Amino acid sequence: MATSLEKGSKVSQHSAIMCELIQRTTALEAKERLMELRHVIVECGVKNLSRLEAEARLVQLCFHIVLRSVGAVSLLEVDDSFRRILNLCQSYPDTAGQLFISCTAIREVVGGTRYKANMYTEGARHVWWRLPNHRVGNLAHCCNGHPYSSLAGSGCPECGRKVPKAPKTKTVDPNTLLKENDFKAAMKVNSNTINGSSWRKTMEVNHRKRT
Repeated sequence: MATSLEKGSKVSQHSAIMCELIQRTTALEAKERLMELRHVIVECGVKNLSRLEAEARLVQLCFHIVLRSVGAVSLLEVDDSFRRILNLCQSYPDTAGQLFISCTAIREVVGGTRYKANMYTEGARHVWWRLPNHRVGNLAHCCNGHPYSSLAGSGCPECGRKVPKAPKTKTVDPNTLLKENDFKAAMKVNSNTINGSSWRKTMEVNHRKRT
C-alpha cells in the first residue's frame, strides 16, 4: 500500500502521512513478532520439536524481509538461522526436510536474487495431509515423548526418522605416509631385487643351453 501511494503522480500531504504511518505500524508489528518467535524457538529446542522449530525460524526470516522492505533495522542473525534450518532439514528429512524448498526460496529473497517466495509448498503441507484419522487405542509416543497416532505408519509427524551426521574426515598429511628418503630407498631395493632376479634367470638359461 505504501509503495502504491508513493508512486502516485500527485502525492498529497495526507497520502504521505498515510505512507509513513503504514511503514511504522508494519515495522512495529514485525519487530514484536520476531521477539515472540524467539520464545517459541527456544521452547521448540527444549521439547525437540524439530519441524516446528524450522517453521518458526522461516516465519522469523519472513518478518526480517518485511522489516528490511520498510527500511527498518532487524537484529536477526540471518546466517545462523539458515544454518540451523538446513541442519534440521538434513537431520529430519521426513518432517523438517519438507521445508527445504521454502528455505531455499526465502534465502534467495534475502539475498536479493528473488522477489518473493511461498512459505508453505505442497510438499510441506503434505506432511499433515497424509495423517489418517486417529482411533482410540492407537496412541503412541516417539523417543522425544511426542504423542502421535500409530496408524500414521511413518512414525512421529514432528520428528520422523533422524539421519545421523556423517563423521568428519581427518585431513591426512601425505608426508606422514611415505617419506621421500624412504621412497627412494624402497625404489632402490626393488630395482636391485629385479636386476638380481633377471641375472639369475639369464644364468639358468645359459646353463641349460650348455647342457
